[in-house]
Amino acid sequence: MPVILAVDDNPSILKSINFFLREKYSVSTLPDPKKIMELLKMITPDLFILDCNMPGINGFDLVPMIRGLPGHENTPIIFLTGDGTDKNLSEAMQLGASDFLVKPIDEVLLRERIASHLADFIMRRRIRTL
Repeated sequence: MPVILAVDDNPSILKSINFFLREKYSVSTLPDPKKIMELLKMITPDLFILDCNMPGINGFDLVPMIRGLPGHENTPIIFLTGDGTDKNLSEAMQLGASDFLVKPIDEVLLRERIASHLADFIMRRRIRTL
């Protein structure tokens, strides 16, 4: 079962993401982005969902941290944010995000995007191991 890590400081968003995805994915949630490196020592996500705006460390700060870890150079990262400005979209994509969705969460769209990004990621990973 693919592992998804959702990082958002809003517990109700994390609860919704877990509810929407738990049937098809192993979902880990993290309300404190400062603890991501500690958590990544215990799990290896196949996809990240990040909020843009969080106190302390925001989603934009997390992308270079994630991309700097061996094995996560190409792991899909989806931004899920209430601040869907062109500036935020541009910054997320320049940093290496795979996708950018605006809250409130559209459950069907989120599932579709995750399935698409995971399919591509898993296929690329299989090709590299051949």
